Amino acid sequence: MKAILAASIVSLGLGAGAATIAQEAHTVHFARGTTGASIKGTITGDDYIDYRLSASSGQEMVVYLEGTPYFNVLAPGSHGEAVFIGSNEGSEFGGTLSLSGTYTIRIYQLGAAEDEGHANRFTLEVAID
Repeated sequence: MKAILAASIVSLGLGAGAATIAQEAHTVHFARGTTGASIKGTITGDDYIDYRLSASSGQEMVVYLEGTPYFNVLAPGSHGEAVFIGSNEGSEFGGTLSLSGTYTIRIYQLGAAEDEGHANRFTLEVAID
């Protein structure tokens, strides 16, 4: 019985690790004296890439994505709920932030690009003022 339980725990651990390998998360840093950053990347299939940055309530955030992927903006404390959904609202977000904390910009694909594993390049422009 102990051997079966141990094997189950090991296989659960391996499955959880495999699921997180495809996920990428990066912290966005602005160069000293600037209020924005430009990030180039590639996304493949159903992967998603998170870009995280800290901001304060009342600041203005502008996000622009060039390329075929989409992006969502998630507020601090979000469990996946987005304040902006790029697949519905387009490739540019701009607004005054209502919360202080870490915001997440999630890059993802839909349709054939997601289903068939296409790799697509993108440029993400982010500014906070």
